[in-house]
Amino acid sequence: REDPLVRSRARMPELPEVESQRRDLEASCVGMQLQGINPLEQGGGGREGLFDDKVIGEEMTAAGIEASLQGKWVIAARRRGKQMWLEFGVTRDAATPSLCLLMHLGMTGGINVRGGEGPKYKTAKPRTNDTEVWPPRFTKLELTFAGDEGSGCTIAFCDSRRFGRIYLREGDAASAPPISKLAADPIIDPPSVATFASMLAASSMPVKAALLDQNRIVCGVGNWVADEVLYQAEILPAAPCNSLSLEQASALHTQILSVCQLACAANGAREEFPENWLFHHRWANQTKGSISSPLGTIHFDTVGGRTTAFLPHRQKAGTQKGAAPRKAAVKKEKGHAQEKAGKGQEKVEGGEEGAEAVKAMPKVEPTEKAAPTKKAEPKPKPRAAATANAAEVATNEAAPESKPARRGGKVSAVASGSDVQEADGAVPLRPGRQPKGAAEPAADADPSAKRTRRTRGPASA
Repeated sequence: REDPLVRSRARMPELPEVESQRRDLEASCVGMQLQGINPLEQGGGGREGLFDDKVIGEEMTAAGIEASLQGKWVIAARRRGKQMWLEFGVTRDAATPSLCLLMHLGMTGGINVRGGEGPKYKTAKPRTNDTEVWPPRFTKLELTFAGDEGSGCTIAFCDSRRFGRIYLREGDAASAPPISKLAADPIIDPPSVATFASMLAASSMPVKAALLDQNRIVCGVGNWVADEVLYQAEILPAAPCNSLSLEQASALHTQILSVCQLACAANGAREEFPENWLFHHRWANQTKGSISSPLGTIHFDTVGGRTTAFLPHRQKAGTQKGAAPRKAAVKKEKGHAQEKAGKGQEKVEGGEEGAEAVKAMPKVEPTEKAAPTKKAEPKPKPRAAATANAAEVATNEAAPESKPARRGGKVSAVASGSDVQEADGAVPLRPGRQPKGAAEPAADADPSAKRTRRTRGPASA
C-alpha cells in the first residue's frame, strides 16, 4: 500500500505531526514540576557541550533559561498550527500560565520522551530516536520533571539541521507573536465555508502558496498536507485563489478539515493514513518530471517555492468566470491571446456569406508609411559646399587628418590633396589630380605635406 520511498525518509513535521508531539508532552509531563534543565547540546556531534543560540533564540542564555524555568509546574501542553508550547505556572493548580516555552520543530526537529517511542514521522537512525541510548543525538535542550510518588519523565528537544526554534514568553503565549499572528487552525477553530471562500476570492496568488502562508487563511498546512487536500479536492495547486468557484472553495474547505482530522486521528502514523491518499506515492525525491503510480501519472513542479506533486488528469484549474488568470496557473493558455485576436476577424454577421464578403473586399494600401522608429541618418552635405579652395587645402594640409572612411568602396570623407566629398555615383579622383576649375596650390605650400597623410599626429613645420 505504501511506497517504499516513504519508509526511507523522514518528513517535515506539519499539523498532524506536531499534534502527535503535543499529545506526547501532555501524557508525559503535564502536572509535573521541572527540576532539571540542561541547555547544552548532547548526544554527539560537532556542537557537543555548546549552547546553540540559533535554536534557542532571541538572545537567551543558558543561565537565563535555567533561572526562568527552574521549579515551575507544567499546567498544559498547547498547539496552534505548527507551533507548540508548554505552559508553566508557579503552582500545580495555577489557572493561568506565568511563563510559556515555545517549541517549533522546523524541518527535522522532534521531541523525544525517555522510554517512549519517539516521533512517529521520523525515520529511526542510530542515537536519534533510540530510547535505550540517552540522550539522543543533536539534543539541544533536555528537561527533567518530577511528579508524585517518585514519578517523573525526561524529554529532549532534538534538531539535526537547526531549523527548529525555542522561545520563552511571559503570560499567555497565544496573545503574543508568533502565535497571535497565525490564521485559523483547521482543528481548533476552523473558518466557516463563507469566510474561507471570501478569503480565497480576495487573492490572486496560487492556491497552494496561499495555503502554505501560515498567517493568511489557515495555519498548520505544510507541503504534503497542501498537496493532499488539493488532490482530494481535485484542484490544481497553481490555480489562482480567485479563479476557484464557490463549489471548488467549499470542496477545498471540506478536504482541509478532513485530511487534518484523519491524520491527527492516526496520531501522525503514516501506515494508518487512508489508502487512496496521494501521500503514499508522492515521495519520489524529485522536483521535476513525472512518475507512474496506482493513482495515475504524478507530475512534479515548483509552486509557492515548494516541490509540488499533482495529477493533471484529475486536478483542474479554477472554474470561476471573470477571474484574471496567472501565468503559473494556466500554462495551457499560452496561445489564448492570439486565438482571441483571430476571432475578431472571423466573427462576421451573416455566417459563411459574411466571411466570403470579407475575403472579397479589395485590399486598401496605406496612403503613407508609418514613421520609422530608427533614428534618421544625417543628411549628406550639398555638392557645392564640398568643393574648397585649393589654396586652403594646401594651407590646411599641415593639420591632423583622419583616414578616409569607405562605404561600399566609395570615398565618403574628404581626401588630402583634393578636398572633394564624392557624391553617390561619382568617380573618385586619382591622387594628385585637382578638380576642374580649382586654383593652383599656393607657392609657399609645404611640399612635404603629402607625407603627413600617414602620420597620426600634427605634421612638423
